[in-house]
Amino acid sequence: MLNKTHNKIHEIKSPINGKAILIEETGDSVFADKILGEGVAVMPDDG
Repeated sequence: MLNKTHNKIHEIKSPINGKAILIEETGDSVFADKILGEGVAVMPDDG
């Protein structure tokens, strides 16, 4: 993931297997509207 302010690459670790998606794509207005702040979501491969 590219940090726009510092141009550094960060590794994202997750306790589940899946695909990282934009927080706006979650379908949950609390997350999609960034009420709790910036972030990403993980769509799990299993379950």
